[in-house]
Amino acid sequence: MKILKGLLGVSVTSLAVLVGYVYWLGGFPANIKALPNSKAPNAENWQQALSTAQTVDYKLLQVGRIVMDRNTLMQGAPDSYPQRYNALPVLSHWIRHPQYGEFLIDAGFSKAFQQNNDGNYNWLMRTMVSLSGIKNSLEVPLELHLNHKVSQLKGVFITHFHPDHSSGISDLSSGTAVIADRREYDLLAKLTNTNLFQEKYDWQGINFSQGGSLAPFERVIDVFGDGSVWAVSTPGHTQGHTSYLLNTTDGIEFVVGDASHFGYAYDNDYPPAALSEDLRQQAAASLAAIKTFFCPIP
Repeated sequence: MKILKGLLGVSVTSLAVLVGYVYWLGGFPANIKALPNSKAPNAENWQQALSTAQTVDYKLLQVGRIVMDRNTLMQGAPDSYPQRYNALPVLSHWIRHPQYGEFLIDAGFSKAFQQNNDGNYNWLMRTMVSLSGIKNSLEVPLELHLNHKVSQLKGVFITHFHPDHSSGISDLSSGTAVIADRREYDLLAKLTNTNLFQEKYDWQGINFSQGGSLAPFERVIDVFGDGSVWAVSTPGHTQGHTSYLLNTTDGIEFVVGDASHFGYAYDNDYPPAALSEDLRQQAAASLAAIKTFFCPIP
């Protein structure tokens, strides 16, 4: 009974601290704008949608690495496989649209990771990193990848607001557009990013209810209205997780974020971890849809 009372006391105290922390964080950006040029698809299939589409230049950027137990990232992970403790790349993706300019998809690690393993993570993320033994390393900051021209970026598309995808936003110029599914602006994002949403960025939200269906995906949006960049709703890992299909000058690129974390999980049909049974089912459905896109069922 004494132990139970002690645990309840800790839980109540922790809850009070958490509520106070959330209150201190304040609200989300007051005005989350709609994407200015986005459109629902006007095609029956992807072949039609991409047949006359504009193209963008594309480059993959490896910002850093994370060493951790990959089993924490998968549903139903096996006990043993060769890559279990291999480092994971931390990625960003650069695109240049001929009319609208340069953008990133995900921002990777901030340059603050040059100083320490926690970079610009908040206390909650620092605690999680410490308890889990995760090792983070910054390899090439965004500014070096982009020849110190981060000020030229018009915006960054976010797959989801987990900090290894969003911490680099802090290195971008004030007023830069930050674009994500509206559902990503939630309590979890706020808890793990602390001050990010209080910064003066041009916050934009993708409203997939205004999109349409292009099989095998239920909700997609033509971001620039010219077929070059498509936001694809792939919920599960987070409720607003978004992948981005790009019609590049070198062919189709599909940035799936953490809809599948790495090749072994993808090849062996292990969906990404999620916080609830409903989200776990959505994660499995999203992974299945991505694989169907690349290998359609005959």
